[in-house]
Formats: sequence, C-alpha cells, structure tokens
Amino acid sequence: MRKIELLKSQRSELGKILINKGLQPLDFQWNEIKSSYLKDTRIQSLVYKHSRYFFAFDRYKNANSSSERWACRYSPDQDISDASSITESWNNATALFSKWAAIVKRELEAEDPWVEAEEEFARDWTTSNEKFSSTELEKLDLRLEGVKQYLLEQSDRSDKTIKSIESGIENLKKSARGFGKKDWATMFVGWFFMSCTEWAISQVHWQQVVTILLKSTKTFLLQG
Repeated sequence: MRKIELLKSQRSELGKILINKGLQPLDFQWNEIKSSYLKDTRIQSLVYKHSRYFFAFDRYKNANSSSERWACRYSPDQDISDASSITESWNNATALFSKWAAIVKRELEAEDPWVEAEEEFARDWTTSNEKFSSTELEKLDLRLEGVKQYLLEQSDRSDKTIKSIESGIENLKKSARGFGKKDWATMFVGWFFMSCTEWAISQVHWQQVVTILLKSTKTFLLQG
C-alpha cells in the first residue's frame, strides 16, 4: 500500500496558517485515509477533533500525464458541507487550506439557536425525571393537541405531513405515560427539530410551540 505523506516543512506551514486564523494546531489530528483518485494509496487528512471538519491532501494523476496534481477534499466549504478541488501547485493547495481554516473558525464561533433551545428546554426548564401524574397527563394531552393544530396550520398540509404530525403527537402522548419528565422533554425537542424540514415548517416557530405547550402545564414542566 503506497502512502503519500506531507513534508515536515509543509505540515509546519499548515500549522502556521491555523494559528494565523485563530485556531490551535493541537485541536487537530492527522489521519490516514484512502485516496479517492489513486489505487492502493493512503493519504493524509487533517481533522478537527470531535467533529466532521477535515482537509485531505489527495493526489490526482491524469491518464495522459505522468505528473500528479494536488487534489484537495475538505469540509466545510463556504456554503456547502463538502467540496473538492484539483490544483497544480502546493501554493494553490495552501490557499485552499487557508480559506478552509477561516470557514472552520467561522463555524466554531457561530451560534446555534436550535441547540441552545434544545439544551434550555431539556436541562433548565424541566423538573426532575419523576413520572407524570394522571392529572398532569390530562393537561399535557390538551397542550399537545394545541401544538398539533398549530403545526398543521403552519405546514404544507400534504397528506404525508399531516400523517407525520398526527402520529408524532400520538407517540408523544404515549411516551409521557412511560418516560420521566426530563427524558420526555428531551424526546419532544428532538422530535420537533428533526421533523421541521420534513413538514416544511421553519424552526423559528419553536417559541410559539413552546408557549402552547407550557400554557397550563408550567407548574410541572418548569422549575418551581
């Protein structure tokens, strides 16, 4: 198995680029992966730890040429999750790497309101993980019916969407009979955010959904 490794000087240059972009080289690690272009060849990929952000230094050889060119694969790109580019020189490859490092920095610093809402609802708003009482379940069922009507009004009203929303609400009602409050809250948030795209509903409706859900259930869904 052939291995294509970067020179020590090249790796040093990449480290300096990361630092110039406000990133720490120690937060990245080198992995060996299979080349997308050369048979029986392993290449090096720089990965931001605990993420799917990477930059792979692959090589490409045209059938009509004896020379190899740099074939860079990386994630993320400016507006898409994955991209690739074939270039003639190392200088061009480092220019791509510099652009990628800036995008990684941007993504790491970007706020994610959906994650923040999920964490707030599941961690701070809910009480202990005790089970719902029969009275609480009655109130919760009514609130979930209100959520269902709101989502149906905001959706594309296709048969598929209607069925998905209605079955989702029914599953949440059933789950409330078996799960503790905190576990149920986490399930509710996950269901809502994962289904928004399918329903053609913007996630900005989250606040209204929470308002409906908490009406008359505040005493047992929120911290006292």
